[in-house]
Amino acid sequence: MWSPCSLQGELTHNDEITKLLLAAGIDVNRVGLEIGGRRWRPLHSCGHPGQAQLLLEAGADPNIDREDKWGPLACVVGNFIPTVTLEFSSQEQKARRMEMVRLLFQYGADPMRAGGGWALHGALRDLDFVLAAFLADKGARINVSELTASDQRLLNQAVKDHEWGTVMRLTPLNWSFINYVGPGLINNGRFISMYRLPVSGQGSLPPWLENEIIRWLNVKLLPCHPTSGIVTICQKTLEVHRT
Repeated sequence: MWSPCSLQGELTHNDEITKLLLAAGIDVNRVGLEIGGRRWRPLHSCGHPGQAQLLLEAGADPNIDREDKWGPLACVVGNFIPTVTLEFSSQEQKARRMEMVRLLFQYGADPMRAGGGWALHGALRDLDFVLAAFLADKGARINVSELTASDQRLLNQAVKDHEWGTVMRLTPLNWSFINYVGPGLINNGRFISMYRLPVSGQGSLPPWLENEIIRWLNVKLLPCHPTSGIVTICQKTLEVHRT
């Protein structure tokens, strides 16, 4: 049976096969599978701009999910699975991602209906401030149910003003993760690392990111999980980027 996974895995770099499937009448908005309560369609799993354009021209709806936490924008950015990786996205990856995002907006993507909130937060956790600013200027917002009304207003203004330190201070670090059920938790209640932390590289971390790493080490990780591999990664990250 066809699924978005097979489309992504087999057709990512083969537009001709994609064209044949479209000519055969494939439903470009069909749900292929569900993961963590999230529905995946061809556009969610699309691997490159050429394929995305074929799907969009064939009628793929970038706003079909009708929410700010899930949709093609969120999927293009990715970064919503609770794992720790060893490096942030490269400049090449960021450029390709921006091309995909621009294409989605060209075909009518609405950040409030195409996963713009998760996309914005995921971009910030990947330190992709160019993409974050682009999404914010297009209307992406982060709506956190745990915040008071006054703090949510402050968060909305911080997004508009590109004050990313304030945005990340007010937003739970795992807000844009699948199975989010509250600050610092996923659905099984396990503590997780909220950032894709680089253990190699050059340059200092933004102050807000360094402060959050220190806070998580001192408040959450060391008291409860002193021997966790996440602790080692956090400590190594701070060490490398302070040299």
